[in-house]
Amino acid sequence: MGVDRGRFAPVGGFVDPNCLMIDKRRAGRALGRWSETPNGAVASTADRNLFQAIRQGPHGVVEAATVRYFIRPNNILHRLFQQAKADA
Repeated sequence: MGVDRGRFAPVGGFVDPNCLMIDKRRAGRALGRWSETPNGAVASTADRNLFQAIRQGPHGVVEAATVRYFIRPNNILHRLFQQAKADA
């Protein structure tokens, strides 16, 4: 849903960068984060690295859903969401 929105709002929100329109001229320095993962981490953390790098920049919001996206039940994001709910 975006920055500070949706079911991941408690952890700052999230949009898979594959679902974003990114202006490479504004976000060029951050694009390398898409290939970075901490040592030993699951490769899917690269999406969150990029989102965190660009989330504070200028962005627009579209109120209506424009992408249908499914998160597998075993995806790490489910654990993050459950932890955020427990911490709230």
